Amino acid sequence: MDTVFTIQTICNDLANKIIQRLNIKYPTLKAELEFLVMNYFEEVKEDCKHRVEDYLEAEINYIHTNDGEAHSTYQDMLSAVQSDKDQVDTTALLIKEMRNKLDTYFRVVVRLLRDMIPKMVGNFFVKKVEEHL
Repeated sequence: MDTVFTIQTICNDLANKIIQRLNIKYPTLKAELEFLVMNYFEEVKEDCKHRVEDYLEAEINYIHTNDGEAHSTYQDMLSAVQSDKDQVDTTALLIKEMRNKLDTYFRVVVRLLRDMIPKMVGNFFVKKVEEHL
Protein backbone atom coordinates (compact mmCIF):
# COMPACT_ATOMS: atom_id res chain seq x y z
CA MET A 1 0.00 0.00 0.00
CA ASP A 2 3.06 2.22 0.00
CA THR A 3 2.57 2.66 -3.74
CA VAL A 4 -0.92 4.07 -3.22
CA PHE A 5 0.37 6.52 -0.61
CA THR A 6 3.31 7.54 -2.81
CA ILE A 7 1.09 8.26 -5.80
CA GLN A 8 -1.34 10.20 -3.60
CA THR A 9 1.55 12.32 -2.32
CA ILE A 10 2.76 13.01 -5.85
CA CYS A 11 -0.75 14.02 -6.94
CA ASN A 12 -1.13 16.29 -3.90
CA ASP A 13 2.21 17.96 -4.64
CA LEU A 14 1.29 18.52 -8.29
CA ALA A 15 -2.11 19.93 -7.34
CA ASN A 16 -0.53 22.30 -4.82
CA LYS A 17 1.97 23.53 -7.44
CA ILE A 18 -0.91 24.18 -9.84
CA ILE A 19 -2.82 26.05 -7.14
CA GLN A 20 0.28 28.16 -6.39
CA ARG A 21 0.59 29.09 -10.09
CA LEU A 22 -3.01 30.26 -10.22
CA ASN A 23 -2.08 33.33 -8.11
CA ILE A 24 -5.39 33.34 -6.28
CA LYS A 25 -5.87 36.71 -4.58
CA TYR A 26 -8.06 35.43 -1.77
CA PRO A 27 -6.15 33.36 0.81
CA THR A 28 -9.32 31.78 2.17
CA LEU A 29 -10.29 30.55 -1.30
CA LYS A 30 -6.79 29.21 -1.85
CA ALA A 31 -6.84 27.34 1.49
CA GLU A 32 -10.31 25.95 0.74
CA LEU A 33 -9.21 24.77 -2.69
CA GLU A 34 -6.14 23.03 -1.21
CA PHE A 35 -8.37 21.42 1.42
CA LEU A 36 -10.84 20.16 -1.21
CA VAL A 37 -8.05 18.73 -3.36
CA MET A 38 -6.43 16.94 -0.41
CA ASN A 39 -9.78 15.46 0.67
CA TYR A 40 -10.54 14.36 -2.87
CA PHE A 41 -7.20 12.59 -3.20
CA GLU A 42 -7.73 10.95 0.18
CA GLU A 43 -11.07 9.54 -1.03
CA VAL A 44 -9.46 8.32 -4.25
CA LYS A 45 -6.62 6.74 -2.25
CA GLU A 46 -9.05 4.81 -0.04
CA ASP A 47 -11.05 3.62 -3.05
CA CYS A 48 -7.86 2.59 -4.83
CA LYS A 49 -6.57 0.85 -1.70
CA HIS A 50 -9.73 -1.27 -1.48
CA ARG A 51 -9.52 -2.17 -5.16
CA VAL A 52 -5.86 -3.20 -4.83
CA GLU A 53 -6.64 -5.28 -1.74
CA ASP A 54 -9.50 -7.02 -3.59
CA TYR A 55 -7.23 -7.68 -6.55
CA LEU A 56 -4.46 -9.07 -4.34
CA GLU A 57 -6.93 -11.29 -2.49
CA ALA A 58 -8.23 -12.64 -5.80
CA GLU A 59 -4.70 -13.38 -7.02
CA ILE A 60 -3.68 -15.07 -3.78
CA ASN A 61 -6.80 -17.23 -3.63
CA TYR A 62 -6.63 -18.38 -7.26
CA ILE A 63 -4.55 -21.33 -8.37
CA HIS A 64 -4.57 -22.26 -12.04
CA THR A 65 -5.48 -25.94 -12.23
CA ASN A 66 -5.96 -26.38 -15.98
CA ASP A 67 -2.25 -26.69 -16.61
CA GLY A 68 -1.71 -29.59 -19.02
CA GLU A 69 1.90 -30.02 -17.97
CA ALA A 70 0.89 -30.31 -14.32
CA HIS A 71 -1.67 -32.98 -15.18
CA SER A 72 0.79 -34.99 -17.29
CA THR A 73 3.45 -34.74 -14.54
CA TYR A 74 0.90 -35.93 -12.00
CA GLN A 75 -0.10 -38.87 -14.24
CA ASP A 76 3.57 -39.80 -14.78
CA MET A 77 4.14 -39.73 -11.03
CA LEU A 78 1.12 -41.94 -10.41
CA SER A 79 2.23 -44.51 -12.98
CA ALA A 80 5.75 -44.55 -11.48
CA VAL A 81 4.28 -44.99 -8.02
CA GLN A 82 2.03 -47.84 -9.12
CA SER A 83 4.93 -49.71 -10.71
CA ASP A 84 7.21 -49.29 -7.66
CA LYS A 85 4.75 -49.34 -4.79
CA ASP A 86 7.16 -50.89 -2.32
CA GLN A 87 10.05 -48.47 -2.95
CA VAL A 88 8.28 -45.09 -3.07
CA ASP A 89 6.11 -43.37 -0.49
CA THR A 90 3.30 -42.03 -2.68
CA THR A 91 2.02 -39.43 -0.23
CA ALA A 92 5.44 -37.88 0.33
CA LEU A 93 6.10 -37.79 -3.40
CA LEU A 94 2.80 -36.09 -4.17
CA ILE A 95 3.23 -33.59 -1.34
CA LYS A 96 6.71 -32.70 -2.55
CA GLU A 97 5.50 -32.19 -6.12
CA MET A 98 2.55 -30.03 -5.02
CA ARG A 99 4.85 -27.88 -2.87
CA ASN A 100 7.16 -27.35 -5.83
CA LYS A 101 4.24 -26.40 -8.07
CA LEU A 102 2.77 -24.00 -5.49
CA ASP A 103 6.15 -22.37 -4.81
CA THR A 104 6.70 -21.82 -8.53
CA TYR A 105 3.18 -20.48 -8.97
CA PHE A 106 3.48 -17.99 -6.12
CA ARG A 107 6.88 -16.77 -7.37
CA VAL A 108 5.26 -16.01 -10.71
CA VAL A 109 2.29 -14.28 -9.06
CA VAL A 110 4.52 -12.13 -6.83
CA ARG A 111 6.64 -11.05 -9.80
CA LEU A 112 3.52 -10.22 -11.79
CA LEU A 113 2.01 -8.23 -8.92
CA ARG A 114 5.23 -6.25 -8.36
CA ASP A 115 5.05 -5.15 -11.98
CA MET A 116 1.31 -4.59 -12.20
CA ILE A 117 0.28 -2.90 -8.92
CA PRO A 118 2.20 0.40 -9.44
CA LYS A 119 0.80 0.65 -12.99
CA MET A 120 -2.71 -0.11 -11.78
CA VAL A 121 -2.59 2.44 -8.94
CA GLY A 122 -1.17 5.20 -11.14
CA ASN A 123 -3.75 4.51 -13.85
CA PHE A 124 -6.57 4.51 -11.29
CA PHE A 125 -5.54 7.90 -9.88
CA VAL A 126 -5.23 9.44 -13.37
CA LYS A 127 -8.65 8.12 -14.44
CA LYS A 128 -10.34 9.38 -11.27
CA VAL A 129 -8.82 12.84 -11.71
CA GLU A 130 -9.82 12.92 -15.39
CA GLU A 131 -13.41 12.10 -14.45
CA HIS A 132 -13.66 15.14 -12.19
CA LEU A 133 -11.88 17.69 -14.37
